[in-house]
Amino acid sequence: MAQLLLFVRYIYKESIHKDILFCRPLEGHTRGKDIYKKVNEFFEKEGLNWKNCVGVCTDGAAAMTGQDLGFTAFVKAGNDHITFTHCMIHREALVVKKIAPELNTVFFDAVKIIIKSRAHNSRLFKNVCIDMDSDYTSLLLHAEVRWLSRGRSLKRLLTLKDEVLIFLTEQNSNLADYFHDNLWLLKLCYLADIFDKINDMNLSMQGVCVNMFMLKNKLEAFVKKILIWKNRVESGSLEMFPFTDEYIISNNISKKDTPITKIIVNHLKDMEVYMHRYFPNDIDTQQWICNPFSIEMEEINFLNLKAQEEFAELTSDTTLRLRFSQVPVHEFWIEIKSEYPLLSEMAMNKLLPFCTTYLCESAFSTLTYIKSKYRSTLINVENLLRSALTQIEPRFNYLCKNKQSHPSH
Repeated sequence: MAQLLLFVRYIYKESIHKDILFCRPLEGHTRGKDIYKKVNEFFEKEGLNWKNCVGVCTDGAAAMTGQDLGFTAFVKAGNDHITFTHCMIHREALVVKKIAPELNTVFFDAVKIIIKSRAHNSRLFKNVCIDMDSDYTSLLLHAEVRWLSRGRSLKRLLTLKDEVLIFLTEQNSNLADYFHDNLWLLKLCYLADIFDKINDMNLSMQGVCVNMFMLKNKLEAFVKKILIWKNRVESGSLEMFPFTDEYIISNNISKKDTPITKIIVNHLKDMEVYMHRYFPNDIDTQQWICNPFSIEMEEINFLNLKAQEEFAELTSDTTLRLRFSQVPVHEFWIEIKSEYPLLSEMAMNKLLPFCTTYLCESAFSTLTYIKSKYRSTLINVENLLRSALTQIEPRFNYLCKNKQSHPSH
């Protein structure tokens, strides 16, 4: 059963709050118009208005982002003020998928090995690991929909490569031949290393209070790291890729004689290109929001006259300058709403929208826990999911006073 899950972020009592909006099943089709109809019906029933929505963040599915028939296309009709964001973590995942064929082949070979070593043979493989006193007794399955599965599954495969080789040899599998190929193993080591670094960046982008400026800074830092790694590899250093470096050293392989160096450099160049393609530098004109006291007046000429006048007053206030350094940027703009309403509204329209679908992704893990095989016929999971995810404390006094007490008990 397809479940439509929405989260909302809003300003309440001088702070940003986030909570589940609803979780409703989609009967029949899951097209863009079906999703929009379900959301719009909820808005009309609860007295919500699209004009109060400043931003929508979705994944890149065609039903969500289709130009003509996607959910965002229906929302845009009559709501030109709403900004639409393709989840930054999903975009980062698209960058990761762009792997050169020579590396992609090794990756899929590794996935075959992982599946071969587990399917109907998990107990046998576990016994091999126990006999060899291994740190682990199983491999991690790769899942295309899981953000962190690639790096973790490849690292586990490398850690257990000796055990896997013995197991595949006993099974007379042709996959064992890969573990006698130094170049194949070097490529596998590099994939484990680079996916591990991507996982670290991925984890840093997850969270409930992130905004576009925070994530943009992390992405820019990662691009700079790519340049550093590329220059290091070209100079003959692989210290930033521990699995690859250790394998070369332990097997006395000359870095000049192996083609892995060129392969790594080409892959890092491709990653840099795709990072710029999927994350265009489109927020430079909004830097006044995250650092207003370091911006010159000439840099905000694109703002209207009233906004420029408010900005001149704001940046001349030394008390506010001190306050800005003491509180998170979103709290600062909320606090000055009454004094600088135009600037505050413009800033919050950029800070308030979600940049990732992290809350939905993590909530679906809770949903799978609630809707187990023992409750497979459960249709309405919204109330159960809301109580599991919400951070709003129940008003127990209000709930209790509506119930009849039993003093005799």
